[in-house]
Amino acid sequence: MLVTDIRRPIGPRGPLPLVVFAHGWNSNPTADETLLDSWAAAGYLVAAPVFPDSTDTLPGTPVSNYPEQALDLSFIITSMLGGRAGPVDPNRIAVAGHSDGGTDIALLALNPSYADHRIRAYLSLSGEIPAGVPGPWGVATPGSLLVAVGTDDQYGLLVRSTQVFDTANTTAKVLLRVTGGDHLEMYVGSSPEAMALRADTVLFLNDALRPAGATSAKLLSALEQSGQPSIVVSNN
Repeated sequence: MLVTDIRRPIGPRGPLPLVVFAHGWNSNPTADETLLDSWAAAGYLVAAPVFPDSTDTLPGTPVSNYPEQALDLSFIITSMLGGRAGPVDPNRIAVAGHSDGGTDIALLALNPSYADHRIRAYLSLSGEIPAGVPGPWGVATPGSLLVAVGTDDQYGLLVRSTQVFDTANTTAKVLLRVTGGDHLEMYVGSSPEAMALRADTVLFLNDALRPAGATSAKLLSALEQSGQPSIVVSNN
């Protein structure tokens, strides 16, 4: 059993679109609650498991276990589709993650050994392709991918997150580079830039989970409307 934080939108009873979120190393879902709350406020059911290997809420030294955590996300999808938190729309399922959690998402989106074709949208936030996990990488995957990263990421993830985007062979994809952006605050902070970035993730989810799906061109057009010059949007 995985301890899982659940956020429900106020009003709608379902079936609801689902976002399953993966937290980072030495962390837990509360570190990202501003981001998770923005998705719930936009009408999404949000499920955020606490990974026992990498959380900061349990004794011991956290470790990264990307393959196990990617499988955990699929397990949570199955549990949520079983009605554990109310009815879920099986045609509108997304996974998202930050830092090591973003790497979990890259594994689901890029590696066929971990593919879960119930997923229609992937958000890899400041993640990378995990070292030491066998490929192949970049096999065609249905669904849409958003990759976001700050140019001043404290862990030097600009190049490695961009590699996730470049390797992806999803139906549609979009890359957000935040000029001067850091590792976490640009997602959860109170600045106009952080609020615009959270709004962009909602726009991505809305477009990617439409019945007709999305195209890279449509995602680019939708996300270019943020009005924040520091958020550079591209699809190539």
